[in-house]
Amino acid sequence: MLPAAASAAETIGQTAPPSSCTAGEAYTQGILTTGTSYSPSAPGVITSWSSFAGSLANTQIELLVLKPNPSAGATHFIATQRDQVRSLAQPSALNTFSGVRLPIEAGDRIGMFLPSIPGAGCFFNVGGADTGLFYGGDPPLNVDSDFTGSNSSRRLNASAVVEPDADHDGFGDETQDACPSSAAAQGACPAAHKKRCKKHKKKHRDAQAAKKKTCKKKR
Repeated sequence: MLPAAASAAETIGQTAPPSSCTAGEAYTQGILTTGTSYSPSAPGVITSWSSFAGSLANTQIELLVLKPNPSAGATHFIATQRDQVRSLAQPSALNTFSGVRLPIEAGDRIGMFLPSIPGAGCFFNVGGADTGLFYGGDPPLNVDSDFTGSNSSRRLNASAVVEPDADHDGFGDETQDACPSSAAAQGACPAAHKKRCKKHKKKHRDAQAAKKKTCKKKR
């Protein structure tokens, strides 16, 4: 069976001119009152992501994919994917990184880790009950981490484009996979080979039957 028809890509998260954050910590969104969610509505692949740089050039951010772990607590997450560390070369501007392939499930949440270079803007300020969460360190993959730190009236300064991945090959169907119906190919789908049925000739036995003579018994 072919995969079901894929839905369109969606953009998750929000960006805006940020405030600087402490290096060596990981951040994600807690309570969000309005605006675009930081979680996709369907599974797919992150193919690009963006963050708004502060006034300093070449600050660094690493994008994370975090799976909520509610059985352990409301602030517990398991990091399932991480991008490479990216430098925000353009200060006071939106920096976008493409060519990314990070699988993400519906309900997972994007986050970020700030390496040792200080000055990157992880949150931007808003009013209301929104909260930013943080974890003291770089969360290891596939291990529960408790984001116990909390900042009020903050939103995570990150957004990501999530493309569908109908054949589950880890390539986004809209910009990275020209053959979304087969995990064996990402370029053009191989041409289908039609099977040719051999025609079986009917054997006419009438002629053979005519050659058979009935033997008469001699008295």
